Amino acid sequence: MGTPTSQASLPIFTEAKVPFVGPFTGAELLRTPVNPLIFNVRASYYDETEAIVQHLTAMSVNKIAVFYQNDAYGMAGLTGVDRALKKRGLEILAKGTVERNTVEVKKAVDEINKRTRRAIVMISAYKSCAAFIKSMKQAGSNPRSGTCPSWAARRSPRARQGGSRGADLRRFVPFRDGSIPVVKEYQKLIAEDKGEPGFGTLEGYIARR
Repeated sequence: MGTPTSQASLPIFTEAKVPFVGPFTGAELLRTPVNPLIFNVRASYYDETEAIVQHLTAMSVNKIAVFYQNDAYGMAGLTGVDRALKKRGLEILAKGTVERNTVEVKKAVDEINKRTRRAIVMISAYKSCAAFIKSMKQAGSNPRSGTCPSWAARRSPRARQGGSRGADLRRFVPFRDGSIPVVKEYQKLIAEDKGEPGFGTLEGYIARR
């Protein structure tokens, strides 16, 4: 389950006292306050966005905008970027949003292009991120940084058609990194099954273990 569905399920499994294992989200609502029924297997969005802001600011990139999906997932990422920037005495330069399950990004492009910025952190589904990148390039800009959905964006035909080449897409589910023991186990098993490695099956494997 992703962020919105996990949020909707939270009071149900809590009341029923049923363990919730391996949610497909890094949202803080499953981490604070601590719920002993929840077993997270991925990094929090706060951790992910902290790493991205750290990487950008280490290169003296301090003018950062955010493109985010208008739901619990996007808001979690937006809050993470805001926290990471404030920790460094900075603030989000501009914001643009897209509705869930749409690619209506023109308003977001217009809003973000009102301000001069050096990087844009994107927290949305891969289809809308691809549409945003394409629209920004058509407007004469090139988003520099992608975040939470980047595992799909690099591999997605939609992303390639959207012109994602040149964007800095980051993966936080390292399904190709065989130096990590659990990933090495996963790679061996999926190769035996003649399957295609991916972030989703790796998270499922870790949750099952």
